[in-house]
Amino acid sequence: MLRSAVLILLLACALHAQRPKTNYDEAKVKPYRLPDLLGTARSSADWTPQRRSEILRQFEDHVYGRTPGGRVPMTPNTIASGETPDGMGTWKLVRLDFGASIPALETLLVSPKTSSYARVPVFVTLSFTPVHTLLPDKSIPLTTRWVRGDKPATEADRGTATGRWPWPLLLGNGFAVAVAYYGDLFEDRAEGLANSVIPGVEKQLMAGTPRQEATAWNAIGAWAWGMSRMQDLVEQEPRIDARRSVLVGHSRLGKTSLWAGAADERFGIVVSNNSGEGGASLARRNFGEHVADLNKAFPHWFTGNYKKYSSDPKEMPVDTHQLLALVAPRPVYVASAQEDHWADPRGEFLALEAASPAFELFGIPSLRGASWPGVNQPIVRGRQGYHVRTGKHDINAYDWQQYIAFARRMWGDQ
Repeated sequence: MLRSAVLILLLACALHAQRPKTNYDEAKVKPYRLPDLLGTARSSADWTPQRRSEILRQFEDHVYGRTPGGRVPMTPNTIASGETPDGMGTWKLVRLDFGASIPALETLLVSPKTSSYARVPVFVTLSFTPVHTLLPDKSIPLTTRWVRGDKPATEADRGTATGRWPWPLLLGNGFAVAVAYYGDLFEDRAEGLANSVIPGVEKQLMAGTPRQEATAWNAIGAWAWGMSRMQDLVEQEPRIDARRSVLVGHSRLGKTSLWAGAADERFGIVVSNNSGEGGASLARRNFGEHVADLNKAFPHWFTGNYKKYSSDPKEMPVDTHQLLALVAPRPVYVASAQEDHWADPRGEFLALEAASPAFELFGIPSLRGASWPGVNQPIVRGRQGYHVRTGKHDINAYDWQQYIAFARRMWGDQ
């Protein structure tokens, strides 16, 4: 028994030793060298598909996992509809059915009554809370699925999440919004795999091929898969211009939006809001959250291989400047918050700046050599945009205002 106790203590000490102390001092950031971005690519023809495919496969194998190729059958069914409380828009709740083995995905599609666009652009996004929290309308069914905090949904929850969804701002600018609850795709907990979309998708698309945990997709892959199915939906909507889809995610869903936007080139613009480690911020920069923190707190998000880099992210063959570069030549926007030190705002900007050479291959002006901008001073060059705003880790009206302005600028509307 004594030997067992000593062994457990030694293992605990070893695991603790793997995790560097959190650093919030810019002067203590250690020198680092980023993995090569372009490889042998010297033109856009070299980047697409050759170099791009190489980097994408590395992210599949070492970070987000290999999502099975192919499409599962999808049937949209409208189960409720109504008008927004401000009278500026209409909404419908569409249940995306994939067959008996895959949980359905309920998508709230909110559209403006009037718009300067003949066919309206759309924000495609996921919510941390069920769709009945996004509008107060009682005709939206309460979810019967898992809810964060392991508490059942109640009538008191209706409309409680509208702070992150400024409907008058979004609708007043002529944008539609397609939003679904991330828990419908993968319950955000270590044991969430069994009730997720993953087993059913793998059953349909992998033809009995055993799941390889080292490179298998997990929660972020499942959430990204759902975003692509939402893109499938908006492509079927006559009033929506699906080519003008703006993919947006906050925090862990910001990591998801970057991965979904990298893997699925149908998204017109990709936005990361406060995505931090495992998202936009550089893994090799020892500031704020660490790869080890992600693997300890959220072992269900990434591949099994990702856990190998807890002790030293420099061993990872990729870093997030390459992830952001995978969006090129499409526009990409990264947002930070001044008080969100855990997410390393400067590291998020540095990753975006380091992605510049990929955009330059397409003859697009870039952020190369740009300095980290001041607070509430957005910077846009070519098809790269960034801001760091006052406040904490969140997504708010200021952020949405910048995404609307960025999209309009990219489309030549202002």
